[in-house]
Amino acid sequence: MLNSIVIRHELSIRDIPDLLNYIRKRVVEPRLHALEELQLTTNNEKGVLKFSLRKPWDLTVEVKVDRCSVEITCSPRSTMAKYYIDQLLNSIVESVKDFNGVRGKGTLYLLFTKDMKFKKFKIASLKERIVSKLFSGTLTYLVISFMIIAILVLIFGGYAPIILILLHLTLLFFSDNLLLKISEWRLTSRSKNVHIVEIKTDKHYYPIMLSKILSKIGDVKRDIYNNTLKVGKELNEEVILNVLKTYGVAVESLDVRVRQINVYDIVSEVSKGYKISPPKVGIINTVIPNAAAVGVHPGKSSILVTSGLLAVLSEEEIKGVIAHELSHVKNMDPLVLSSIVITEYILRVYVVYPRFASIFESIPILALFYVVFVLLSILMLAKCIEARADLDASITIGSPKPLASALKKLGWKRLILEMRNRGLAWFRIDPHPPLYFRVERLSRLGNGMLKVKHTFISSVKECIVEMVKALTI
Repeated sequence: MLNSIVIRHELSIRDIPDLLNYIRKRVVEPRLHALEELQLTTNNEKGVLKFSLRKPWDLTVEVKVDRCSVEITCSPRSTMAKYYIDQLLNSIVESVKDFNGVRGKGTLYLLFTKDMKFKKFKIASLKERIVSKLFSGTLTYLVISFMIIAILVLIFGGYAPIILILLHLTLLFFSDNLLLKISEWRLTSRSKNVHIVEIKTDKHYYPIMLSKILSKIGDVKRDIYNNTLKVGKELNEEVILNVLKTYGVAVESLDVRVRQINVYDIVSEVSKGYKISPPKVGIINTVIPNAAAVGVHPGKSSILVTSGLLAVLSEEEIKGVIAHELSHVKNMDPLVLSSIVITEYILRVYVVYPRFASIFESIPILALFYVVFVLLSILMLAKCIEARADLDASITIGSPKPLASALKKLGWKRLILEMRNRGLAWFRIDPHPPLYFRVERLSRLGNGMLKVKHTFISSVKECIVEMVKALTI
């Protein structure tokens, strides 16, 4: 049973106690007749609301709030209490959403690297957008694109399989370089850190601030860079505010925070844990929090991390996500999955369709059922591979908590949706298992996870058992 979620938000320090009191009024006070204990504490940039309810709820709820997230944990004290967890989680989530709608903050993120080059802003070309979809999204794009290409190249008759395989393998072989092509910065041993500037303001002034600087954002970043990193100085609030002031921004309404993340060393450390060569590291500037690793083998691979991921996760959570991605590199998952897809295509063209041609012609819908069955089978295999990557990551970094925390923080909206229909969540056109399963599984892992010898076999068993369970409940 999923009993914990993390919600991303943007708040000022002074809003933290107000949010906790708002949750108390909306969630706790209507249940005063069942209240056993209530604690509300705030300390610096954090606050905690903890309360216990007697039967029929019979559980304890803890809400931890900081400037960037709300973590909600429900601890049932009896079997019956589990039925009330979803109800309470939804009530608290709705309270947070309502509060943010009135008092929320807007945040602008600016990223810098030591040797960054400033390019003139341009709309991404069609080629860049296609490459981005293929290699910075999920393996689903590769699988679906392969099937589409398979249909198109049928016009080449008997040469279709050869053309298809060569095209697919060519894309796969050069995927590490193609991934770096869409990145905006390449991290190296000389330039390891990503510097993140968070500029927060209230939601009413946020659009005004954007109207003043968004069209000149390249110039704003260049001015900040030229006065700090370029001349060997660290980014600091004074320089940032002075630059923003020259562009007409009312700096007295801003809350500026600067931090840096050594992404290069995180990748190197995790690679060492996997006993593989570190992949090439690229950063792409997009608000979508994501990371992707590609390559035919560990010696020819790349990992792409988005600025959105770096902005919202802690270093430990980033390490967990990178460890997950590097599991794919170590196990050569892109090559394995591609080989399976290619093999299925050859069998379909030369064995299945010729042998059962008369049946498919007389009952055309069977051909459609076959294709759907193959797609779902490949997706199920991909889900098991992704589950294995979660387990590998936890073992490699020594703890499942960072990845579990990252998943809850990035996917809290999906978690709420999956609570309503767990069975349907297994049939999403997505190579990842349902998020609730990944989070619950990681949360259950303890020291015993270090004794798992065959992470893939274990993951296959757990995926099948949970899917059957979700469909029968």
